Amino acid sequence: MRYATETIKLNNRWLSALVLMCLAIINLAPNTSARRAPAQGHTSDAIVLQWNEIAVTTIGAQPPFPSTRYMATVQVAVFEAVNAITGDYEPYLGTISAPPGASTEAAAVAAAHGVLKAFFPAQGAALDQQRADSLATIPDGQLKNDGIAVGEAAAAAMVANRTNDGSSPAEFYTPSTSNPYEWQPTPGCPRGVFKHWPNVKPFGIESSSQCRADPPPELTKNAYARECRLSARSIAPSGRRIARMSRGSMPHYHLITRGTPCYGRLRALATTTSAVPHAPLR
Repeated sequence: MRYATETIKLNNRWLSALVLMCLAIINLAPNTSARRAPAQGHTSDAIVLQWNEIAVTTIGAQPPFPSTRYMATVQVAVFEAVNAITGDYEPYLGTISAPPGASTEAAAVAAAHGVLKAFFPAQGAALDQQRADSLATIPDGQLKNDGIAVGEAAAAAMVANRTNDGSSPAEFYTPSTSNPYEWQPTPGCPRGVFKHWPNVKPFGIESSSQCRADPPPELTKNAYARECRLSARSIAPSGRRIARMSRGSMPHYHLITRGTPCYGRLRALATTTSAVPHAPLR
């Protein structure tokens, strides 16, 4: 119920989750006490954007929850690899070590490739070719090799971190009664999907319960009748707004980071994609 007010609360949960991600995943203040030796050049916009687009294409037309889980894992792995070399910020996992001066670009390529190939092995040949094409633009040498090793380690660590995270096996919801507040399927449509998703391990908060809406009003209270009237007047436009938000895919979210400095983009992509899978949960 409560479609009119829930739309506002949904937006507030998105904002709250983004703030929590900024605090929990990457400290906003640079980690000046853990500076590393200068890396080989800087991670370029071209490399970051290229593998962001490759990730979007590889993930394809997945439902919103799985697609954001895949994208979050990719982007956090890239951040973790690059940050292991530069030491500019607090790490996400903190288990990746890097030789001084390793190539951050090679690390970014290897990290994104490693996660995508682990999740989508059927596309391995295409991903391998894209990895080779990207690495061919980076000068050969020990620094490049070191960067690749760091990226591969970050990818493996993030894939391990998301193994057995509750995203599978899938569970479906079938209502046991037709009581008020008991969700009912639309005739001819499948049962409720993603029943298990509230139990998926979050990326940067303790629990999805931190972002849940308030409970509905009691059936015997005037507030319930008032919400019913609001719903009757606003269900159509509100439903359209929610549908537009729900059908948005990761490329739409990632467009907001275009035009920001590259390393800031790494942090923004990691933060945003980690927030999205958990923001709407109730």
